[in-house]
Amino acid sequence: MKNACFCALVLALLSAMPIAQAADLAVERTYGQTQTACAGTTPSGWAVQSVAPHFSACGGGDPWTLINLNGAPSGAVQTVCAFGSVPSGWETTGTLTTYSECGSAGTGADTAIRIQKT
Repeated sequence: MKNACFCALVLALLSAMPIAQAADLAVERTYGQTQTACAGTTPSGWAVQSVAPHFSACGGGDPWTLINLNGAPSGAVQTVCAFGSVPSGWETTGTLTTYSECGSAGTGADTAIRIQKT
């Protein structure tokens, strides 16, 4: 019974997790700020930092944690998921595998990239 109550509590907390839509990210944010959003289009200057398995949050899709790269100083380095596009003004400097952050497409390929602001 205790396990069932605990599971119900965890599910309730996860269901209350704030999920933004891409349009919500258009408001001014600062470099490095993150926001959870349903998978889909990534706003200009943002990148997918991680994917969180949460089957009920986005109608069956996994929410993404997006990171704002707008306003980053030259030389700034971030690690982001490889399936997204590299924002303008950033270049890829390396690849790595991080299934816990960016999932796996079953390919065994690198799942993340290290990018640097030019």
